[in-house]
Amino acid sequence: MSRALSKEDTIVTPQSQIQAHKIYHSLTHILTQPRNPSSLLEIELLPKSHALPPDQNYIIEDTSIAIPKRSLVQAFIVAREILFRHVRLSKLEEGEGKEDEEVELLKASFVVLLMDAEHLTAANARKRIVKSQFQLHHQNREEVFNSELGFVDTLLTARLHRHTKSPTLWSHRRWLLSLFHSSGPYETKNEYDIRQGFKSVIVVAAERHPKNYYAWSHARWLVETFSADGRGKGKEEIFRELLPVVQDWALRHPSDISGFSFLFFCLSEVGSETRRKVYQQVLNLVVSFRWANESVWIFLRALAAFDRDIGEGFEDDVAEFMGSYPDTEDSKEQLTLRSAVAWYKENNHNKNTIT
Repeated sequence: MSRALSKEDTIVTPQSQIQAHKIYHSLTHILTQPRNPSSLLEIELLPKSHALPPDQNYIIEDTSIAIPKRSLVQAFIVAREILFRHVRLSKLEEGEGKEDEEVELLKASFVVLLMDAEHLTAANARKRIVKSQFQLHHQNREEVFNSELGFVDTLLTARLHRHTKSPTLWSHRRWLLSLFHSSGPYETKNEYDIRQGFKSVIVVAAERHPKNYYAWSHARWLVETFSADGRGKGKEEIFRELLPVVQDWALRHPSDISGFSFLFFCLSEVGSETRRKVYQQVLNLVVSFRWANESVWIFLRALAAFDRDIGEGFEDDVAEFMGSYPDTEDSKEQLTLRSAVAWYKENNHNKNTIT
């Protein structure tokens, strides 16, 4: 979403200021309502061609909301003013913020980050408030966590191009999960559900922004972090739970190397029998749909080089598949397949070279 403002939006009059405040309160009322983490609010912007009546600032149906860009811009101007006024005057210290100021800051920062995903002042203000609430309200830590997680996940899965791949928002999510995880099992009722997080956030963000490096890097961090201290599930158990979700996503997006890279990451930690089963399932689909995508064959060659049992038949599998494409030197499909075989021969059984 472009952050450029039109001349119409930059004209400030007493009437426009009153209207902007009405829009701000209308949007923050609907955006900040408590919601179940498994049913996130889905946000998208309405173009100018879909004009709404003057007294209507959004369209909402179930968990989907569409906001005219002009309305968001007007609300952003108000929210930014509120945010900086509180930051300058209140200077909330950890554990000393007034409740009404915190609520107002949370509302304003939501609108600011919805308009500008990289607004560090807004993100840091939320961190300060969450940390303060964690310190003051020991009994309600899980409630605070779920509320903030719902906020950041809503933005990360919004139908807005910048938000699904925002380093600031993914960093905020990592910070929040680290804070929650470090609080220990005795101070929270439940551990974070990694599988549900994958289904509702990771793969959704990856779908809305292909080759989403930030989403898949966050996924790796999740597994490493929540399997490292031995409190919860081990890495292999987590991978076995995630495999069906990741494999399904990767096969529905055969040109996205990021999904296949994470699928290999999962398979590198499970047994050889599981690897062979997944390899065969992927190969069967490749043959059925005659996929010659480089991403698919990078995955297959890496798995063959990693696992001796798979590697024994890899060259035969490629040779059989190559027969379905014209045998010409400049054939893109033939070049991809020959490259896969050459790489496999060079890296066979050398696990250190596989990424």
